[in-house]
Amino acid sequence: MEKSIAIAQARHPNAEFICERFGEELPFPDTSFDVFVTVDTLECIKNKEALLAEIHRVLKPGGEILAMHWDWDTQTYNIPTRDLARKAVRAFSDWKQPWMDEADGQMGRKLWGLFEGSGKFHGSSDAFCLIETEYEAGQYGYDRARDLSGLVEAGEFDEGEYKQFRRELSESHQGGEYFYSVTSFVYHGRRA
Repeated sequence: MEKSIAIAQARHPNAEFICERFGEELPFPDTSFDVFVTVDTLECIKNKEALLAEIHRVLKPGGEILAMHWDWDTQTYNIPTRDLARKAVRAFSDWKQPWMDEADGQMGRKLWGLFEGSGKFHGSSDAFCLIETEYEAGQYGYDRARDLSGLVEAGEFDEGEYKQFRRELSESHQGGEYFYSVTSFVYHGRRA
């Protein structure tokens, strides 16, 4: 995170950046923020209820919450071997990387229920679907397919199947049939 914070600090010199792992409390006084934004974080937090309580605590009355999260189970890859595409998506969605306290690849679809069900927020949900038709470096679907190499290294995804998966993606792209999509869900609410 240090490199990312340095880049962000250079772009926004008047902002303060704090890097801290969430335990059970946020290091801020009560009612100190008008807006709280979380992007692709909640899947990694073990005690989500504690985090919601802390978000509620640090928001001012009427403060807004904006939570966004990819729903990794919604990924689609167009390749001839459907079962292999499903296996790759499932493996990626369930992947608990070493830096994560928890992994929930369906977090996106759970945002609304998590916030509304807490009784601490009232709001609405929306969705954004990323669609790509190019399989090349720098494209989101390409980069997520490459991420699976970490599962191969950990012995959680077969190397031969990974090579076949990547080969079929390349062939799909060369044949003009490559398609990737993933859905991000957004919850926008106010402190109750």
